[in-house]
Amino acid sequence: MHAKRGMYVQFRNTPYLVNEYGDVVSTWYGEWKHLKQGTATTGYPVITLKVNGKSKRIDVHRLVAEVWFGPTT
Repeated sequence: MHAKRGMYVQFRNTPYLVNEYGDVVSTWYGEWKHLKQGTATTGYPVITLKVNGKSKRIDVHRLVAEVWFGPTT
């Protein structure tokens, strides 16, 4: 599967890639799989990723900010 748009960057040291538009793909099995996003009660898009062996729900805008601008506090 090809990228939807833009350049993808790896999230931390995980098999997940994120572009500047908030599209997230998994490379777990050597192929790109676009991941579905949900919506938090706040209205923001969220995604559940496995980080350090644990499932973690992350706001997509925070994920994009960390990948493109560095870790958030």
